[in-house]
Order: sequence, then structure tokens, then C-alpha cells
Amino acid sequence: MRDRASVPGRDLKYLAKSGVLAILTPPRILISHRWAGYYRGRRAHRPHSSKEASMLLENKVAAITGAASGIGREIALAYAAEGAQIVVLDVDSQRGEAVVEELRGASGRDPFYVPIDVRSGESVDEAFGTIAERAGGVDIAVNSAGVREIAHPLELDRAEWDNVLAINLTGTFYCCQAAGRQMVARGGGAIVNISSTAGLMAYENRPAYTASKFGVIGITKSLARDLGPLRIRVNAICPGLMRTPFTEFYFTDEEFVQNIPRVVPLGTYGLPTYIAQGALFLASDMAQYVTGVVLPIDGGHTIATTFNLSTKKDSPFSGSYSPSTS
Repeated sequence: MRDRASVPGRDLKYLAKSGVLAILTPPRILISHRWAGYYRGRRAHRPHSSKEASMLLENKVAAITGAASGIGREIALAYAAEGAQIVVLDVDSQRGEAVVEELRGASGRDPFYVPIDVRSGESVDEAFGTIAERAGGVDIAVNSAGVREIAHPLELDRAEWDNVLAINLTGTFYCCQAAGRQMVARGGGAIVNISSTAGLMAYENRPAYTASKFGVIGITKSLARDLGPLRIRVNAICPGLMRTPFTEFYFTDEEFVQNIPRVVPLGTYGLPTYIAQGALFLASDMAQYVTGVVLPIDGGHTIATTFNLSTKKDSPFSGSYSPSTS
């Protein structure tokens, strides 16, 4: 039998024709062609054949909290480009409606905005009741609403602790619960929770944020176990150092920017579109056998050996603490 260590050109033609070559092609090459357009926030050009042109989230209803800006907005755009009807859930009505208008150009389906305060169980139930009335229920839920604090644990105001936990942790559970109930009636669904690399390791001067994001991972794993038999998949994404409206003030610190390559092996910060790509995978049938997964999208940050991003005493990343004298 001939040695097959090397594949002659004529055999390559056979492999390409049979589809085997696609299996042997590195995933990065295959994926890059399909998703290249997402790096610009737009859907890539697709082939014209009806089979290949089918969209990943066609005929799905996706409800996304925190969709008025940042990561939530990018996920909404990516989902809409793949055929989903988007429900923008946010406390900010002005920006929420603006995103709806933006989405109208990305999808033929009718996006709409619903106000929500995820801290309130009544508000969550009312919002998902509106979704049921207008769209029949949800197939996909993304919990992206979140806040953070910067304070030493000995000086953190208790009201701020309560607020961070209420939005990041309790709000995530309320929305998972409300969405899950509708998904059962629709025969299943997918939930994507946005945690953080702060849910995988401790960050300085963020006790509430860190606790909440560890908790989101716990909720994700617990619900994945309990909702799996109901055909509801639950996964989490842990964004690393992302440049969003939420984090923009960090980038005004020149030392912070210069230190990024020291704590991120890929050498730079991430963009919300990177998170949207991961969220698209987890919500689609490409991940039909994936549940309970915690996916870091962080440029390798969680494998870095040091996390002190700045030596400035007034920096949120400094290790110093001086008790307040006031």
C-alpha cells in the first residue's frame, strides 16, 4: 500500500470534491471567510445557493438585556444579521429605541424595544409578558446587563454592593427564569450569560463585581444541569479586557494602555464584536451539544502570570490602599 504521508495534487482534487478536505482544513481558515464581515459589525457576503444562504438564527426570537450599548448591542446586531427577531431589553429607553432603528437595516424581521429593570422581578415578568404578546415568546436569551464598582472592600458602600449584585447576579437569574419558562413552551432554547474574567480570577478593588460574576458562572452551570432535560442550553462567556463605552475611561490612562501587552498574551484589547461571535455560536445549532460551558474570550488574559495593570496609587488597578481620613 502506498505511503499516504504526503498527498499528491490529484488526491487533493479528490479530497476537495468529496468534502474531506474541509475536515482537514484548519478551523481558523474555514471560519474566517464566513465571519470576516463581523469584524466591521456587518454580516459577511454569503453564497447565493438557498441551502448555503440559510441564516443561523432564522425564525428565532432573541431577547437581549443591556442591548442599548456595548457588548449587548453588538450581539443584537450579529443576531439580527443571522435572521433573528431582536427584542432590545434595557433601562435606557432613548438608546434602546436608537438600537432598534439601527437593527431595522440589519434584519427583515421586526425588532422592538421593551423597557426593563432587571433588579425588579415584577419588571422582568412584565417585560417578558410583553415579549410573549408581541412575538410569542423567546428562543434565545442573552443576559448582558451589568455594572461594576471600583472601591476597596473596607470602604465599599453597602448600597453599592446591593446594587451590583442585584443587577449582575439577581437580574441574570430573574431573566433566565422568565425566559426559561417561555422556552419550555416553545420546545427548548438557548441562554447566554455574560460573565467576565473577573468570574474566573480575583480583581483588585472590585469585591461586588467579582462576586457577582463568579455567581453568574454558578447560575450558568446550575441551570445547565437542571434545564438540559427541557432542551434548554445554558452557557456563559467571560469577556476579558474589552474596549466598550463601559470601559472607555480606562483607556485615558496611558500607563494602563502600555501595560496591556504584559497581561494579555495576544497583546491588545478586545472588541465587542469578538464577544458577539462567541454568543452567536452558543445561541445557534452549531452549539447544539454544548451546555454548561464557560468560554473566556480574553486574548489569553486568564493565563497571564500577573494582573497588576498599573502602579499608580490612584489607579483602580493599583495594589495600594490608604484608609480614608474623612
